[in-house]
Amino acid sequence: MHIGVYYALGQLVALGSTQNVPAGFNAYRAAQVMVQKSGQSWEWGTAAQALLELYNPELSVYSDNPFPGGKIPQANPSSLALGYAKQFINTNSQVLVGNSAVGDPASLGVSALLLGQSDKAYLDASDRQANYILNDAPKYSNGAISHRPDVAELWADNMAMSFPFLAYMAVQRNDVNLMRETVRQCGLHRDILKANNNLNWRHIVGPQSQDLGLWSSGNGWAAWGMTRVLHTLQKWPASSTVLQSQASQLKSWIKEILDGAMRSGTDNGLLRNYLGDRSYFGEVSGTALLSAVAYRMAVNDPGMFGKSYVDWANTIRNTMKIKQGPDGVFAPAANPYDWHSHNPSPAASPEGQAFAVLLYTAYRDCVSSHVCQAPPTSTISNPGIGPIDVISSLYAPITYRAMPTPTGTICDPVGSCDADGCKGAFSGVAKYPVCTAGTKKGCRCQVTKDTCGARHSCNANNCDGSFNGLGNVAYPKCTGNFLGCECLPEKDTCGPLQSCDQNGCAGSFNGLGNIDYPQCTGNFKGCQCLPTANTCGPRHSCDQNGCLGSFNGLGNVKYAKCTGNFKGCECQSTPGTCGPRGSCTQNGCNGSFNGLGNVKFAKCTGNFQGCDCIAQPDTCGPAGDCSQNDCNGRFSLSTGKATCSDNFEGCECKADPQTCGNPASCDLNHCDGRFLGLDVLPTCTNFFKGCKCQATDATCGSLQSCDNNGCNGGYDNKGVARCQGNFRGCKCIPSRNTCGLPQSCDANGCNGSFDANSNVARCRGNFAGCVCRPVASTCGPTRDCRAAGCEGSYFDNDFRCSKNFFGCPCKSGPLALPRPPPRQDPPQNPGGTTVFVDSGCIWINSSPRCNANAGRVSAVYESSYHVNADQGPTSRALILAKYDSSQKYNRVGKPGCVLEAHWPRNYAKVIFRQDGCLYDEGGNIIDGQCCRNVDANSVETINPYRDPRPAASCERTPGFGFVHFELWTKDFVNDNGARLWQEIKGCGPLTDRAFGTNHDHKRDGSNQNIGDYQADYLMHFNLPFFFKFGCVGRAIHSAGGPEGFFC
Repeated sequence: MHIGVYYALGQLVALGSTQNVPAGFNAYRAAQVMVQKSGQSWEWGTAAQALLELYNPELSVYSDNPFPGGKIPQANPSSLALGYAKQFINTNSQVLVGNSAVGDPASLGVSALLLGQSDKAYLDASDRQANYILNDAPKYSNGAISHRPDVAELWADNMAMSFPFLAYMAVQRNDVNLMRETVRQCGLHRDILKANNNLNWRHIVGPQSQDLGLWSSGNGWAAWGMTRVLHTLQKWPASSTVLQSQASQLKSWIKEILDGAMRSGTDNGLLRNYLGDRSYFGEVSGTALLSAVAYRMAVNDPGMFGKSYVDWANTIRNTMKIKQGPDGVFAPAANPYDWHSHNPSPAASPEGQAFAVLLYTAYRDCVSSHVCQAPPTSTISNPGIGPIDVISSLYAPITYRAMPTPTGTICDPVGSCDADGCKGAFSGVAKYPVCTAGTKKGCRCQVTKDTCGARHSCNANNCDGSFNGLGNVAYPKCTGNFLGCECLPEKDTCGPLQSCDQNGCAGSFNGLGNIDYPQCTGNFKGCQCLPTANTCGPRHSCDQNGCLGSFNGLGNVKYAKCTGNFKGCECQSTPGTCGPRGSCTQNGCNGSFNGLGNVKFAKCTGNFQGCDCIAQPDTCGPAGDCSQNDCNGRFSLSTGKATCSDNFEGCECKADPQTCGNPASCDLNHCDGRFLGLDVLPTCTNFFKGCKCQATDATCGSLQSCDNNGCNGGYDNKGVARCQGNFRGCKCIPSRNTCGLPQSCDANGCNGSFDANSNVARCRGNFAGCVCRPVASTCGPTRDCRAAGCEGSYFDNDFRCSKNFFGCPCKSGPLALPRPPPRQDPPQNPGGTTVFVDSGCIWINSSPRCNANAGRVSAVYESSYHVNADQGPTSRALILAKYDSSQKYNRVGKPGCVLEAHWPRNYAKVIFRQDGCLYDEGGNIIDGQCCRNVDANSVETINPYRDPRPAASCERTPGFGFVHFELWTKDFVNDNGARLWQEIKGCGPLTDRAFGTNHDHKRDGSNQNIGDYQADYLMHFNLPFFFKFGCVGRAIHSAGGPEGFFC
């Protein structure tokens, strides 16, 4: 694994950094040892953070603006720190590094988020890591997140692993609540780990590796982690104001740990491995990290962390000077793999080396902020970290003392200062060199490289350097003092800037320091030149390395250019460069969306290339579904249009149920709803176009029959007939199917009566228009059986009207038939009558019944129906029959005939046979009753031949690191899959999920074995390879599906 580390570092160009400050030890050699020795996940993460602070401090949370525009900065993935971290991060796993503790992989989380700004795979990996910590990791009894994956155990180390990452993730997700939860977790850890009667924290509390000692490094981990959380909270505009009280809490908790450490005493100038325990040795690791925290907090709040903290940290830093060996290793260090040991680590401690680097960067930034006093020394040139070793050199300014001009005879001819033992040299600040030995001692001589020595500034000591022509002139030469010696050019020497490609200049940029312009490396070496495409190389971020990129006006400006370092070079625009978003169609922007990934905004492809712009119709193209490609569409109440709020922000999208929400009245908010054909609900045609709405009288229009066009009318709880299928909620004209079996005219508010000469009584109150069974109040005075079309006859043991005023008693006249002789009734059953089905499937009084010969549904439906005895002499039932048995997959069926059956209430048994007639037990057709044919379009019911039991089947296909599922469902999903999605989410992280209607013929995969069925819906989704065995089947059953399903 270390070979890969060396190789990666070897491929990176050594980087410059901010102004270095001598700290008394070599941080770069310490960093070299750190990357060579790191081999564990927490060591890689800590090393990556140390490299970030050392080489790219502008990206750290300690910088002045770590979140430009309130967002994670766009970082160069090839930078040293990110290139180092990238090789260890797994983008196809639940956590960033496998086989590790809960928190340790998260130490790489900040690096992964920075990488994720240019590569979504790292952003997705960061999301999975955060979700694992927040949702899957064990929790202690008070809710604190465990550091171990198998038991609930709290470690001080985790304060520096999980919580700086979660705070950074809060910025990425724009989630102030996550930032608040991160601070709360810090407090929950303090509640358990802070020792009683002591300011410092215990190392580990839990059942597996408990260590109640005050480990120096553990206290360093805790204080450093909270310091990073604090700076992240304060530097992010979204949390800096609303979470001020949380910031104050963090400061007080950090101060506790520092105060305890400062009072614990030292051994040879270093904090002991276990604070205050004199049986342990002084060690560098925890000492360095706690000192780094002291510097950071002195800069953060000089009032709370005053001079005493800086003095203490300075004392520690001065001690650290003598603890670093020539190989860069700091010792003695605590053993990071055996922290209880009373002996120092036998080899370099990777985390100890990292802590020393962090001490250096904290001190450097403290000096830069003028809280710490600058050391009395000159600038350090930092060539960066190389693949094998690091060299840092300290250059002091060169000074000369005045010397008298040589006297004596003028020597002719003037010879070389290197010839004849002359040993020429300049005597102080002089124009010419003189021989210091030989026969021409004291004579002027011609300068050579040996005479001149190292090149100095052309403006120093009256050198007055200049270039001589445009030939092969690498360096200018002094024309005043030190005549003829090459000098280092200054602006005065070089004159006006010329192209870096002209006159053999061969201009290039030297490192990443404070470099306005490139410098010539051929002729005119050291002079600044005007950059060209060859000089600048590939475009980098306008925010990196002091570029300070900006656009110059609104003309033909395709790319931004650096105005700071690398001045004049084109750079890749960032939010800070671009400023507020403008229209994608203005100023030659020519905005467009790039693909279907994490594309929130359109970007300019013409002028201002790479800048986010406000999408216009030409930019967006045809509207897609609001729920696809992470559009997350939302409606505007001012325009009534749905637009994307995540990817493709501002583009119009086609509304779907998730976008529309629950249907509201069609008359509200300019919806202007109407029915578009035969549909269940009307659709908005103006604002909220495409969304379903609740029908109103204005939407419904003129009344139609409750049986027409799939209305499937029924009565609401107020007795009003309304459509329950298509045109749901609209009032309709009731029919026999709507009304059901006639009820008593004086029941349920029916208030029935006859029209003039009507043959049936109808409800006038509730259930208006429905036929009802007349009662005395309906019929009025008993009329003559021969009058008003009554046509009385004898049935139901009395003379009753058989035409007009049907069912009402009438007076028998002289021409009326005599009463019939008594009939021999079948066996009686005062408890009611059982209706048996002789063949196939029928509906009796809204209940399906099937004979055993009806196939699979015979296992679901009974073959008989019981009718309780009525109060009157006759029992009744409504029978729908002659359904098409071949249409077993259709949900809706249409009966071929209808029979309003009646029989004497004392019959124990009647049989409805295949011929459609009703028989008594003696095999006689009762009163000639056979079902009458009906219009095939007049009545619809649930198809009695369709198996109503829920069913499911699935297919799965292995992929790279995941399993792809296709799941067909029947008769248990009725909420667009919401409940089933929720249950399946418990099986593991879901990706690439989709849901839609589907009517494929499939075979049930559960243990109920209902056989073939026609599906309602099809779901697609991916689960990782490690999903829980049998989990999908259990999720289906929990969502109302069949039991015993396996996928």
